[in-house]
This record gives sequence, structure tokens and C-alpha cells, in this order.
Amino acid sequence: VPQVPFSVQSGPCTVNTDGDCVQSSYFPEGYGANEECDIEVHVPATLLLVAFQGEADPTCAYDSLQVNGQSFCGSEGSDGITAQGQIMWTSDEIMVNSGWQLCVARFPSPPPVPAPPTPPALP
Repeated sequence: VPQVPFSVQSGPCTVNTDGDCVQSSYFPEGYGANEECDIEVHVPATLLLVAFQGEADPTCAYDSLQVNGQSFCGSEGSDGITAQGQIMWTSDEIMVNSGWQLCVARFPSPPPVPAPPTPPALP
């Protein structure tokens, strides 16, 4: 049984029923004010940014999603980053947006390597 990549340790963020996506509270209806989420990443996972809309600020001082210690805000998200450890989400007391959803990127399996051709039998 594969281990789910995420679990919410604290806060109102949620993990979907398949366990492969994590999202802000009430996504896509809009997250709440003064939220703090601590999300544990159990296995390193490349993130696919499904949606990201938070309060924009050049320093990400208001609402921010922190992945691997890097902060994201506004509509600039963490697409393609391999997350490990913790993901943190914080929102301030004013101006809420639709929020965010991150999923584990599922890459198609590479095609099988064909077997080398069998040499012809010698007479």
C-alpha cells in the first residue's frame, strides 16, 4: 500500500480523499482570515500546482505558502518543486482569495525497454 504524500498536522487545510492533493480551507470558495496550516510531506513529492490565488505582495508578508523554506503568494506558486519536510500556509486578517490546491505530479511510466534482438541461429 503506497503511503499518502501529505497529512495536515494543524490548521484548517485539507487533504483530498485520494490523499494526493492538499488545499487551503474551503477551496475553491475562499480561505479564511488568520489561518495557519502545517502540512507534513511524508515522501518527497513533485508538486503540480492546480490553482493558486492568494494576496499578492512583493515580500509575501500577508498570505503565503511556504515550500522548502521558499515563500509563494499572489498567483505565483510552487509548480514543479519537489517538496520535502513541511509545507506551511498562513493568511492575515484581511483580504482573502480563492486559495490553492497542490497535488502530487503523476508522470506517465516510461515505456518498457525492448529486449535486444535474438541473433539468428548459426547453421
